[in-house]
Amino acid sequence: MSGLKILHSADWHIGSVFEALPPEKARHMRALLRAVPERIAATANERGADLVLLAGDLFDSPRPSRESREAVVSALSACRAPVFIAPGNHDPMAPGSAWDGIVLPDNVYIFKNNCIERVELPFANVYGAAFTEPYSRAMLTGFCAPPDGKPNILVMHGELSPSSRYCPVSEREIAASGMDYIALGHTHRPSGLRRAGNVWYSWPGCPMGRGFDECGPRGVGFVTLAGGECGYEFIETAPLRYETVEVDALPDAASALRAAVENTREGGICRFVLRGESASAVPESAFRAMAESRGLFAAELRDETVPPRGEAAPDTLRGCFLSLAREQLAAASTEEERLRISRAVRWGEAALFGDDEPWEVRG
Repeated sequence: MSGLKILHSADWHIGSVFEALPPEKARHMRALLRAVPERIAATANERGADLVLLAGDLFDSPRPSRESREAVVSALSACRAPVFIAPGNHDPMAPGSAWDGIVLPDNVYIFKNNCIERVELPFANVYGAAFTEPYSRAMLTGFCAPPDGKPNILVMHGELSPSSRYCPVSEREIAASGMDYIALGHTHRPSGLRRAGNVWYSWPGCPMGRGFDECGPRGVGFVTLAGGECGYEFIETAPLRYETVEVDALPDAASALRAAVENTREGGICRFVLRGESASAVPESAFRAMAESRGLFAAELRDETVPPRGEAAPDTLRGCFLSLAREQLAAASTEEERLRISRAVRWGEAALFGDDEPWEVRG
């Protein structure tokens, strides 16, 4: 499909500290993240993008380090296409904020106000707005761009939630906006291409995961607009992935865990969650050996198993205790809740049945 080519990215969060990792690995991750903008710029150039749209939160904090600023400015300078930035809640356009004092390249335009404005290009109209503080009212409400024969494009930080404090948007507002494409930021999970009325829109998500709440492929969106149609390609930019892997401990926890580790991507950061029934714990040393053999950058194990059902008759105290524990595990709605219950089961067994050394449920 020929037409207007747009690289859409957001939520770089350059300067994230990766505090859950050991110091040396956290430093390595910070360096990897600082290199991601250059990868995005190279992708835009290789694909022949006509526009680069950056929908906010390029920095993680209002006061980024010198290295973080240099990484972002260097990448922006490398882009051959015009670049438009709509600051978000982490990098609002305000005195003393991340953008204050940064000299931007000539190919970059940054929106500075919390009302939508237009920049006219020969081949498109680019609209945008900025957060001017950490929270923002709805900026799309009541807005409609007039048609003039050129594609209308909007870049903005916001989320699809009527109660949000971060520039809420609705599909009704999107459909009424007069846009051809809306490039959004703030939601870190890639949304894929969506449509409201005749308007296409998406969130590309963050270009690199920073924790187990940002698992799986991470990247940018590449959009092609032509004749009222929209092509969309997700391009992965993350040098490594966070992954959460659930493992059924039966019939043997150590064997099941080993197989799961061997099936993961080399070089990743993985959390393995053992669930089901197990009569014994997998030693931490054994798990570490598995992870190192697979070449994982970092790995952790959460043991949420319970003792085998066959070890206790249902009409005994232990049987009743384990039956109640399984019911609570099945009803748990979060990983943290499951972890607390799993720990309670192991320590409860120790208290009831005289085990002085119950294994710790890790996570």
